[in-house]
Amino acid sequence: MDKILRAMDKKTAAIVFDEVIMKALAGKTRVLATNDVDWLARSDRIVLMKDGRVHAVGTYAELRASNEYFNNTLKQK
Repeated sequence: MDKILRAMDKKTAAIVFDEVIMKALAGKTRVLATNDVDWLARSDRIVLMKDGRVHAVGTYAELRASNEYFNNTLKQK
């Protein structure tokens, strides 16, 4: 799904994310593996990987408040 969203302009990708991923698939487990930080704040839960391992799990707000690696990653993008 990441490549599909990246192929669209930002406005269209936001509509697809909101209407398909968030609304149409609500109540189902959805996994979006991405390097695009634009979708993180809208995600229910984030699994942050580092060196091929799970580094942290939490909401966007939780990770922003407590995870230096997460914050440094956001600054780089």
